[in-house]
Amino acid sequence: MSTLPGPRSLYVYYRVSPAQQAAGMLRHVQALQSAAMQAHPGLEAALMARTDALPGQDATWMEVYHHPDGVPAAVEATLAHLLSAWPEALVSVRHTESFAPVRAPDSLD
Repeated sequence: MSTLPGPRSLYVYYRVSPAQQAAGMLRHVQALQSAAMQAHPGLEAALMARTDALPGQDATWMEVYHHPDGVPAAVEATLAHLLSAWPEALVSVRHTESFAPVRAPDSLD
């Protein structure tokens, strides 16, 4: 049986240093996500962190974006535009991946 992907969600992960955390990284990410949700009605955003980070070490954060109809490419463009205004000290290498739930094809019977 073959499967078809459903609407995609976007996952963006990166490392955050203790210096970036002290410089207000959380506040910047929250503002980024709020602006993205305002620009794209129906978009939902969450911020997660790996649970195995040790105090004083870099943390790995992940921004998660969902939309009932799937996250359009325009969201990625919006995020890039918003990030261009960030202070250089807060910019990290960001890895973006998209995933979609797997669903069975509709029966032709």
